[in-house]
Order: sequence, then structure tokens, then C-alpha cells
Amino acid sequence: MRFYENVSAYLSTVDDGPMGSSTNRVGQYAENRERFLAKNGIAPGQLVLGGLVSKDRIGLVTKVPPTQRVPDTDALVTKIPGIALGMVHSDCFPVYLRWPSGIALVHAGWRGISLGIVSKTLKRLKALGVDPSLLAIQIGVGIQQCHFVMQDDENGVSHFLNDRDPSLDYRRHIKRVGELFYVDLRAVALVQIHATYKAFGLTVLPGQMRASKECSFCGEGSFYSQRRQPTPGHNNLSVMVC
Repeated sequence: MRFYENVSAYLSTVDDGPMGSSTNRVGQYAENRERFLAKNGIAPGQLVLGGLVSKDRIGLVTKVPPTQRVPDTDALVTKIPGIALGMVHSDCFPVYLRWPSGIALVHAGWRGISLGIVSKTLKRLKALGVDPSLLAIQIGVGIQQCHFVMQDDENGVSHFLNDRDPSLDYRRHIKRVGELFYVDLRAVALVQIHATYKAFGLTVLPGQMRASKECSFCGEGSFYSQRRQPTPGHNNLSVMVC
């Protein structure tokens, strides 16, 4: 298990078992999740999972729904004490956000990052009255540039080379090797966060943001990676409690 002290967030490892998806409410995956939650003092009934569609929809959680999931969301926000937000993921980056009266958890894969989901979550929080200068931000374990490879096709590197915002230039975070492109998604997310703060008329304060350099692909024995070993349900779980 990883514990990110700055945001009080938990990340499961291979030792905790595969965590399945948000639709697995019974069986091995649900049991693994319950054990992981119990180990960290969280009751199963507190958990709300994102439905995950690898896009940019943000859900505001005001209560635990009967299904304990919010469909079609890749970011969750809550200000309700006792609610635990969760995301299952393997190579995608969990982004944890905490402020004195609430939390947000983002599932940031390449599609979500290319759509600006982290920036959009920050803007949503500001619209909800959250002071960005009070946010603690942590980017967790995900696939690093050493193993995230794209091609120049419809699902490829063009999403980052032809960015919708000309003020953002990701080219220095893309390494070309022949016909393949190694993209540093972590660095792209950091660029987006800094640019969003600049748009707010702010800067990210020293110590306010941290970003893990651990690679899910390289972390065999520690983290599940669908790119390293595609296996349905073999995902990690990120959780934080408001």
C-alpha cells in the first residue's frame, strides 16, 4: 500500500489483490476492496466509486448512492464528511486533491489528460468556492514516459501535438523514436495544472503539489499494469476520505 500523507490518500498494491471495476459489487474484487478499506479504517458503505469512461465528466457527490458508483465520471468531488471517494485504475494516474473542507479524486488517463480533466476539475472546484491556494495536490503512480508509447494515428500522439490551447506546448515532453512517440503524461498534467493556476492569477506554492515518479509498468510486484500484462479486473484502487 502507498499512503500519500500530504493528501491523506491510500493506493492499493498487488499485495492487496486486484480491485476489479466499479461494477463488481460482489465476488473476489469486492472482497479485496472491503479488506483494503477495513485495513485503513474505512467502512465499505462509505465508498463511492467513479464509473470511468476515460473522458472529462466530473461528478459532485452529496450522498452515497445505492449503487455506490457515479456512472460515466472520471473525477469525483465531495464536501460531505465521512464519504470516501474511490477510483480503480492500472496505468492511468490518480490525482488527489484536498482542501480544509473537501476532497476530489481524478482518474487521469491519456484521454482524460488530453481533454484537460485535471484542469477542468480545478476550475470546477474554484466555481464551487474552493480557494486554489488552499489545495494540496498529489499525482500518484501511473505509467511513466519510459513505457507510455503512442503512434501517429487517430488514437495517438496528435492529441498532444495539436493541442486545443496554443498556450500549452507539450512537445518537450514527447520523445520520438522512429515511428513511435513516448509521451510523459505526468509532465503534461503538471503543465496543465501550472497553466490553470496562472489563468487564476496564482502560482502553485512550494510544497503544495507533489508528483510520484513511480511507474506502474515498471512496478511489477507492486502495481497492476494493463499495458504490461492485460488482465481484466487487475486494477489498483485509490481512496480518500472527506
